[in-house]
Amino acid sequence: MLIIRRNLLTIVVAGWAITITGCGPTGLELYRATGTVKYEDGSVPQGEFARVTFQPTGAADMKAASGDIQPDGSFQLMTLVPGDGAMAGDYNVIVTVTKGYPDMVSLIGPEYGNAQSTPLQATVKAGDKNHFDFVVVKAADTP
Repeated sequence: MLIIRRNLLTIVVAGWAITITGCGPTGLELYRATGTVKYEDGSVPQGEFARVTFQPTGAADMKAASGDIQPDGSFQLMTLVPGDGAMAGDYNVIVTVTKGYPDMVSLIGPEYGNAQSTPLQATVKAGDKNHFDFVVVKAADTP
C-alpha cells in the first residue's frame, strides 16, 4: 500500500511540475539571445536611452523582443521578463540610442530606428547560441 501511495504522489508531483513549467505562462517557446552593439570604430554607443528591439518579420503570432544596451555594449533579449529570450524566427533589428531628454537626439544613423529601414537582421534558432554582434554608424552630428 505504501508503494502505491508513493507512486501516486510521484505522478501527481510530476504532473504538477510539468503544468507549472511547461513553455512558460503564455506557452511561448523562448530562446536565450544575447549580443553587442558597437560603432564602426569599436566604441560603444553611450546614451541616456539605449535599446535593441527584435521586430518579427514573419508569422503574425510572433512577439517582439528587446534588451537594454549595457555600458560595455552588450544586451540580453527579453520577451516577457528580463533574460527570457526571444521566439525562434526572423527579425529586423531596431537600435535606439538617444541623449538629451526630452529632445531625444539620436546618436546613431536614422536608418536603425525603423523596422522597415534598418539594415540589421537576425534569425533566432532553437538550440543555437543566438549571439549577435551589430555594428552601427554614428549620426552625422555625433562626435
